[in-house]
Amino acid sequence: MNRAAINEAIRAAAKAHGFTTREGFQGLEEPESEELNFIWKTRTTENTDWVVHRVEQEAELMASVRKMGGHPSPEELLKTADEIRRGAELVMELNRMKLTWTEEF
Repeated sequence: MNRAAINEAIRAAAKAHGFTTREGFQGLEEPESEELNFIWKTRTTENTDWVVHRVEQEAELMASVRKMGGHPSPEELLKTADEIRRGAELVMELNRMKLTWTEEF
């Protein structure tokens, strides 16, 4: 899979879960949220061959709750809870895809 195809998959999954995206780390689309932080973690795979200048990377999406505290109303708590659920489903879906791409330099 190339980065363009990965970004399209990210945008489609994000939209299906009610999120928009923006360009993020290493040119990967990153879900946007008022309630959650989404962060990509990438790792170099065993298919990387530095001698022939080929790097294969796999991306893993992580999320955390951005804000809470104070004295939120029941409506604010429900909004945050809904976004946490949708965000968790998005993270699971994208990570199951094993988003991997190869770059040559």
